Amino acid sequence: MHDDVTLRPLEKKDLKFIRRLRNENRQFFLDSGYISTQSHKQWYEKYLKKTDDRMFILEKNATPIGCGAIYRIDQRKQKAEVGRFIIDKPERKKSYGNILIQKIEEIAFNKLGLQQVYLEVLENNKQALDLYNKAGYQKEEVMVRQKYRIVRMAKKSKKKLILSGNDPLSE
Repeated sequence: MHDDVTLRPLEKKDLKFIRRLRNENRQFFLDSGYISTQSHKQWYEKYLKKTDDRMFILEKNATPIGCGAIYRIDQRKQKAEVGRFIIDKPERKKSYGNILIQKIEEIAFNKLGLQQVYLEVLENNKQALDLYNKAGYQKEEVMVRQKYRIVRMAKKSKKKLILSGNDPLSE
């Protein structure tokens, strides 16, 4: 049904689209300030230099319909944060949020070899909490930051960590 949906890395041509998405959905982010064109360009320049942050665009028939990211990638601990999930309003309630999360997890677990992903969501964002629960995320804790109640959730890879032959525990 959704064979026409793909995930690709963020490109400069996507900046206007993701800035619009982010500004239209500010209330769901801890940093809920308006993002100007100039500040967004500055963010993008910093983003390009990062090695632990990967942003993606979800497309349907080569048209952007959403975005998501894997960031704070820690290869040593084999975990990363996932988030910045936004589906454009006209495309909501069509399972694209589920598809976006599945595709992000596929990259995190299968391509980056991570063992766990986690996310943080505002406690009052019931729609997102429902989506993450359905996707198999488990609540780890609720914390208060900048007067907001934030739920931290995590999901482990279904793949087992394979130890190398030189590992004394494998003998």
